[in-house]
Amino acid sequence: MEILNQLGGYGKIIKDALYIIVGGMLLIYCLQKLTKRFIFPHLKRKRIVHIVFGALYTLVFVISVLLALDGLGLDIRDSGELAIFIVLIGGVMIFFLSPYLPSLPFRKGHLVEVCGVFGEVESISTYHTTIKKFDGTIAYIPNTGVIGSTITNYSVKPSLRIELTVSVESTCDLEKALSSLILIMKEDSRVLDTPAVPFFEVLNVQASGIDVMAACWVNNEDYIATRSDLWRRIVQEFRADRDLALSLPQQEILLTHMKGEVPT
Repeated sequence: MEILNQLGGYGKIIKDALYIIVGGMLLIYCLQKLTKRFIFPHLKRKRIVHIVFGALYTLVFVISVLLALDGLGLDIRDSGELAIFIVLIGGVMIFFLSPYLPSLPFRKGHLVEVCGVFGEVESISTYHTTIKKFDGTIAYIPNTGVIGSTITNYSVKPSLRIELTVSVESTCDLEKALSSLILIMKEDSRVLDTPAVPFFEVLNVQASGIDVMAACWVNNEDYIATRSDLWRRIVQEFRADRDLALSLPQQEILLTHMKGEVPT
């Protein structure tokens, strides 16, 4: 009977400790969500938020364990102070060492191109990075390969520049073609005026045509859809206007024959 009473007392202590852990974790979780929504976008060193809340989660767990041990009758004065001191010192050390710790230059949800694979980061584990491609397939890339490869992150900046290079016929109205390209971009509501308004550059002039590049800025989440729609508008505009024409690939073939031979 005495053993059952002791187990009942231990159960109450464990229950109280679980209440503290769950309640503390939920409170910190809500604070973390609010911080990420209202403060996180304005921070330059975003890793600080993860470090602070990671230390808070650990601190709640340590305090709960110490309270449970105290309820069991153990002397936790020295060990408790030491445990809390270690958690706080660890958080401070990670805070100052975080810029020097290796980390991948992307996180879950980012649109990246890694090792020739283009898609959205679905998860990052200790051993590999999972990328979901646009055809629905999943690519698992070892982190050793990720670290040693060139990484293009399309989500790290709020806006991206769309560059469209077209080759127009040398006989068509070049100024009209350039104006049409700029007008098509300006008419799209997703095109931004900052950091720059739509502009064009003449890249090359050759016998087959004139290569021109038109560029504009859009929000990174609009990049793929806007680029596709702009290409469709350009094709429609050039087909509808007789003064505009895209140059076609050309290849010159020189036929020669030996002396005395009659060409066929």
